[in-house]
Amino acid sequence: AVVIGHNYPVWLKFKGGKGIATTYGTLFFIWPYESFAVVLLCGAIWFALMKLTRYVSVASMVSIVCISVFFAMLGAPKEFTIIAAILGALCVFRHRTNIVRLIHGTENRLK
Repeated sequence: AVVIGHNYPVWLKFKGGKGIATTYGTLFFIWPYESFAVVLLCGAIWFALMKLTRYVSVASMVSIVCISVFFAMLGAPKEFTIIAAILGALCVFRHRTNIVRLIHGTENRLK
């Protein structure tokens, strides 16, 4: 509910953010101890990809998808892995305009 409310706020005519930070914050506390490590690891992946590619959108999408993969690898309860996968898919869906710009080579890079 928190991520959907961030992505589609009523008072902004359903035009909100892409939900990356909100998803990270939500998943940080979902599976105590293990989720702390997973989210921090994925944050490190985000930072490394952002430095390598200079595309924040690429770093965001890859790192958010990695969360559900790492949850599955660590044997998290299926519900947590499914929630992480759904939230990751929602974040990638919200980045669809960025994906189009990446394909066309017009996505902005960090300087």
